[in-house]
Parts: sequence; structure tokens; C-alpha cells
Amino acid sequence: MTARIAIDSEEEAAAKHDLGHYWLQAGKPPIALTLMEELNGDRREVNDDRTVRFFRDTLVRNGVELSENAPPHYTIELLQVVNTQELTAFDTTTANCQVSYRLVDSSRGVTIAEHKESHGPDAGFSFDQAKEKCIGGAVPAVSENLIRKLAEVWNQNWNNGIEQMITIEHLPGDLVPRVNTIVQNLHRISASTPATFTNAKFIKKVTFKGEGSELAAAILAAFEDENWHVTVTAIQGNGISLLWQDIPQQ
Repeated sequence: MTARIAIDSEEEAAAKHDLGHYWLQAGKPPIALTLMEELNGDRREVNDDRTVRFFRDTLVRNGVELSENAPPHYTIELLQVVNTQELTAFDTTTANCQVSYRLVDSSRGVTIAEHKESHGPDAGFSFDQAKEKCIGGAVPAVSENLIRKLAEVWNQNWNNGIEQMITIEHLPGDLVPRVNTIVQNLHRISASTPATFTNAKFIKKVTFKGEGSELAAAILAAFEDENWHVTVTAIQGNGISLLWQDIPQQ
């Protein structure tokens, strides 16, 4: 008797869950959506367009909400390029187009995914008809690729962790080795780089499976066990800043 076991790749495993599952797992990071349109060589930013509404509705249907107020952790930059030609002999307009996205980790300022699809030529009895038909032919495939990529990114972050930079101001120099050991041995830290210490400032990069607020809480709890007192001064992007306080006299 032979037993056969199927093991999914990370991409296949991600596809089996709704995107909202991974968004919640990632801590509901704020997301922004922008659209630039290049029409016959002229480029402009578009705030309300059928393409924007399609992507927004697709995200909502998959359990993800766009952020209206909070600074975005991720920005989805859409670009649609349309070139049209009038065929006066046939009283029609033809359009060729390309729709693409760029997924940016805004907190780190890096592009983590991008994809594009082309369509056309598509004919219509008017400029708007030809344009919408062409864009409508490219948008669904781009949207599907974006949904899969977001699930993959958030799933990998959950499994492997996200890089965070820990900064502790006014740390006594004689405590650096002990602080370094405690930080790198915290639960859910999967990797770390050697710490630097200059002018009483301790800096260490770690890879943590969770949000920055969770890592800050873990540091505070570990330091309290040592009777060390620190305060969190900032949790922003992929950085956590702490301030060392004087140890109270017993």
C-alpha cells in the first residue's frame, strides 16, 4: 500500500484562503490605492474611475478595506496607458491599452511586486466605448494577480517575519551585551543582525513574526523581568524607538 501526500507551495496554500484571512493575520495594515492614466501620451492622476472602483470592489469582496485616514503601509499604484486611433472611413475608434500595478511597501519605500497586462486593438463607435472595452479586457487579469500577490506577501510575512529596527536611547554601556542577548532571544524573532552601540544609542535589526506593537510589548515585558525601565517613544513603519529610564532606587 502506498500513501500519497500532497504538499502545497506557499502560493498554492495562500490561494486556498480569502485574502481577508491574510490581511487580518498581518494586523490589517493600512492600504492606499492610486491611479495614473496616460491617454495618448498625456498623463494625469485619476481619483474616480471605473478601474479604481473595480480594484476597490475586488479588494472589499475579498475581505480587505482601503484606508481613508491612516498613513498607508502598502500602496497599490495603478497605471493605465491608452492609445486610440480614429478610423473615419469606418466611423469607429480603436484602442490599444496596458494596465499595470506596482505594490509598494510604503513603510520601507520598496517595490515588492508588479504586473501588467495588454489588450487591443478594440474597436468602438465612440472614443469612450473603445477605451472602456480595451481596459475592461486587461483589468481582470491584473486584479487577480494583485490578489494572489498580496496573499503571498502577507503569508510569507506571517511565516518568516518582517524586519524591524530596534533603537534604545541612553542605554548604559555595561548593559549592552545582556540587552543584546535578551532581544535576539525573544519569542517570534527568527533572525537578527549584530547590534551597534554609539553615543549611548543601541541599534539592532531583527526579523519578527508579528506587528511592531507586539514586538515593543515583548521587549517591555522582558526588560521588566530584569527590573529595567524603558518607555516606547515611537512605533513607525519598521522601526521601534525606546528610551532607557533611570532605575528607581530601592
